[in-house]
Amino acid sequence: MNSQADTMPFVSPVSSRQIARWLGVVYVVGAATAVLWVAIPHQAPIGDAVVLIVASVALAGGMTMIAGHADNLRPLLFHLVIAAVPLVITVGYLAIPDPANDARLFYIWATPIAAFFCRPLAVALHTALVALALALALWVHNTTFSDAARIWLMTTGALVTVTSLVAWAAVGVRRRDAAMSFAATHDLLTGLPNRWLLAVRLREALDRRRQNGGQVFVILADLDRFKLLNDTYGHHAGDELLNLLAPRFVEFAPPQSVVARLGGDEFAILIEDPSGEADPLDVGHRMARAWAEPIQLARGPIHTSACIGVTVATDDDDPSSLIRNADAAMYRAKSEGRSGVALYDEDQRADIQRRMDLSQALFNAVTSSQLSIVYQPVVSLVTGAVIAAEALLRWAHPQMGLISPGEFIPLAEESGMIDEIGLWVMDQAMGQLAVWRAEGLVDNGFAVDVNVSGAQLHGAFAQRVSEVLDKHRLEPSALMLELTESVLMKAGTEATEVLKGLDALGVPLALDDFGTGFSSLSYLHRAKVHTVKIDQSFVSGMSSDGTRRAIVEAVVALTRALGLRVIAEGVDTPEQIDLLVGMGCEFAQGFLVALPMPPVAMGEYLTVAHSHCVGGR
Repeated sequence: MNSQADTMPFVSPVSSRQIARWLGVVYVVGAATAVLWVAIPHQAPIGDAVVLIVASVALAGGMTMIAGHADNLRPLLFHLVIAAVPLVITVGYLAIPDPANDARLFYIWATPIAAFFCRPLAVALHTALVALALALALWVHNTTFSDAARIWLMTTGALVTVTSLVAWAAVGVRRRDAAMSFAATHDLLTGLPNRWLLAVRLREALDRRRQNGGQVFVILADLDRFKLLNDTYGHHAGDELLNLLAPRFVEFAPPQSVVARLGGDEFAILIEDPSGEADPLDVGHRMARAWAEPIQLARGPIHTSACIGVTVATDDDDPSSLIRNADAAMYRAKSEGRSGVALYDEDQRADIQRRMDLSQALFNAVTSSQLSIVYQPVVSLVTGAVIAAEALLRWAHPQMGLISPGEFIPLAEESGMIDEIGLWVMDQAMGQLAVWRAEGLVDNGFAVDVNVSGAQLHGAFAQRVSEVLDKHRLEPSALMLELTESVLMKAGTEATEVLKGLDALGVPLALDDFGTGFSSLSYLHRAKVHTVKIDQSFVSGMSSDGTRRAIVEAVVALTRALGLRVIAEGVDTPEQIDLLVGMGCEFAQGFLVALPMPPVAMGEYLTVAHSHCVGGR
């Protein structure tokens, strides 16, 4: 059973600096009060010289503590400083012959400081010391029993009253500080340490590893289908699941490890292995037992699972890099299927560094003209006419060379730059189409296809599309927006409204890479798709694979029956063209038709195609 000490509220420790400053103030104010007391006319001034000497000592000590020279003293020495107060007061009190003199009031001076900063036992000992010092002083004064009892009871009674009030106030202050400290360092839902406290514990663990050796590793777990649970049963069910899972993580974690909730459905476990003998991957698999049994929610039992990423610290790691590496391993586990466990390795470290470099470089790609567009023609297999072109984004980095869209588009989506880049591509493509029209290379039936990311389908996207078309004086049918099946499948309410806006605008939609997703007919109906593009993985293999050939033939027949246009992608051989024509597929694009080409080359291609069409007439 793992002891998760950080899950309980704690009393925030008082620093030596705080105690030193307060004691310094008490000593200085006490010394000043004693000097003022001497200055005021009073009975029995014979002891004033001693009182002034005592006040001078107290003033010097207080100034020393206020100046910070005692900030690093150990707690025991502060107790001695507090205990010195009644002893110093006793010297001044005995210097005055009258045992009823007012100097005895100084006995209550320092003990309230102990009541505020120290534990009850220490406060009781300080109070007893004051009572004992006063009793000894009364005995040295040869005070009668009745007078001594009266003076002692009045003085100690005032001391106990003031000390109790201060202690009561201190309890409230400490509870408030404890609650604030707990809220700042813990997840309020589960009571586990939060990301900030985990980083502190990680830094401490890494320091111990550097000094003593051993190994430190981090396990990050992300629940599967957690969003589905929230959407189906409500967020209260998700909160209930997290609350019930938290103690299970603590139970199955190795002893002395730190279990934290990073946020959402992510948990992290920090494990120190001084011997260096533990197998981190094996520990990750053992952590999976936390959800082996169904979890009993208020609505009934539920089965859950999680993907786990494991990373082992190196000499170059810090808390943020460890969490980042564990996160990368976890996403690799997710890509391999639910309930997976993956160990972070050096290849992933290089991949993460490259992703970081690309993410930073992407911010300058647009302004520094590193991005460009190439166009791949779409032709009719019946007439040979060029009926459209797909605009394809390219990134040529001055140092890293050509970067694949499959690599940098996800980064643009993560960083939010996809909106800016996507509109830039659309604007460039529509501007180029306007130029081709002005040059007489294409007619009004020619369209340019632009790929759209699901991350763009929000807000005023349809309005932005309309503004681009108006800018270049083009009708909506001049632009075709291509979306993948996965984009349509994940389209929420906002994205669906954007698609409706595009339909109302009159911009046709194409379903790209058809066949690689769920291939559901509901997507064709929901988004009012105009064109279906068969993925090249089916087209390229249909010559030798009867199953793929049957799939392509079925898709062609289905889309034609629905009155949709179908385009075959990735056409590379004459045999594929013959098969497609025999199936009734009218349009194609691919390397056999033409390679993607820059605007100038595309213009020349269109010039030749246009002259052939004119000559044919």
